[in-house]
Amino acid sequence: MEKTSLPGLAVRRGLPIRLADIDGWAPVALLAVAVALFAPLNIVGDGSEYYTFVQRLFGDASHAYGWVFGLALMNAPFYALGKLLYTLGIHSIDGYPTTQALVSLAGNVYMLLAAAIVARMLGVLRLPHRTFVVLAAVIGSPLLYYGLFLPTGTHPAETFLVTAASGLLLIALRRPTLELPLAAAVGIALGLATATRYSLSAMVVGLALVYLLYRRWLPAAIVVATSAATFYLAYLAPILTGSPILTEHGVSMEIGFAPLSPFRMLFSDERGLFVWTPVMLIGVIGFIHALVRRRSDREFLARIGGMQFAYWAFHFLVPMWWAGGSFSSRFFTSMFPLVAIGIGECLTWRPRPTFVLASLASVWTLYLCINVAAGIDVVRGNQRAGHLTSASDVALFPVNKHTTWRVYLYSIYYMSHFHR
Repeated sequence: MEKTSLPGLAVRRGLPIRLADIDGWAPVALLAVAVALFAPLNIVGDGSEYYTFVQRLFGDASHAYGWVFGLALMNAPFYALGKLLYTLGIHSIDGYPTTQALVSLAGNVYMLLAAAIVARMLGVLRLPHRTFVVLAAVIGSPLLYYGLFLPTGTHPAETFLVTAASGLLLIALRRPTLELPLAAAVGIALGLATATRYSLSAMVVGLALVYLLYRRWLPAAIVVATSAATFYLAYLAPILTGSPILTEHGVSMEIGFAPLSPFRMLFSDERGLFVWTPVMLIGVIGFIHALVRRRSDREFLARIGGMQFAYWAFHFLVPMWWAGGSFSSRFFTSMFPLVAIGIGECLTWRPRPTFVLASLASVWTLYLCINVAAGIDVVRGNQRAGHLTSASDVALFPVNKHTTWRVYLYSIYYMSHFHR
């Protein structure tokens, strides 16, 4: 077979190997390796409540709360696969019941799918260095923590749905003849996302307003109608199973005018998005630059920008902006596609400083992530870093607890091998 050459790679003619393919799939493969090493494979955090409702859907629980019924529907196929494996004689995976392991793995899978979609989007937009961009956007955002170490929450699933909707919007502008059916698909994705986190309905409003700004009345109507219909159909799950939406504690998010909440969620030391995950600031700056300079892609960028801006603006109505424990501002995990596009744009605009700053910012966030996920000195039973709320406290946790580097590294090893 005759050989041919490409820049930096020698391949045989006829084999479907290209540098662009490697650059697109490499970050997904690397993240899959991280999942294999660190995925918990058990139900952690608030996931136990969500898992009980999945059990209720299959008749395996007598009572459950259906608060996040959208997530339950997304995890249902994984639970069904776990039950199938159980009937085939596979009762546990890594020491955990098959249904629990598969539902936990669902969050890991949704993170990988979101990364794969974004990698493809970057290729369509002709943005360079996709491996670096995707890894920086995952590691430098809350997605790594919630998609890898705490996968049974809502954030990986809602990020996947918002990312899928963003990818469909990109296809719609590349193939105008498919605009209306793709608008329906976008509505379905956002409707299910709203059923997973109710406040994401703001994205539907933001997208519809951008459609109207460009005088696309019918796609706007289709997105709103299909998202509302999808939400209602998903809502049938708790209705038909007799599962109340609210727990005895009520809701964790109160509504009221809070003019400082969106800014605290971005800039405060206590879970501020740009403090804990500064890569996202680079992404926002790059996205704004792309919106101004990329005329051919402006309508697409305006659509996903409108979605994200409307969702951010919704938090002017959220006084309790921290809403419990959080790694960075967890409600903005679904900004992932916007941030990735922005980082890619920065690399075409100011490549050298972007590489340096994005790398340093990713290392900073990874350091905080390890401190929280591993719980420094976990084997000695000391205070866990996950109980801390400010970036500075988490960063100084090993110093304040007089943790040696040997104990620090062993804690990471312990987490990856034994502390699942």
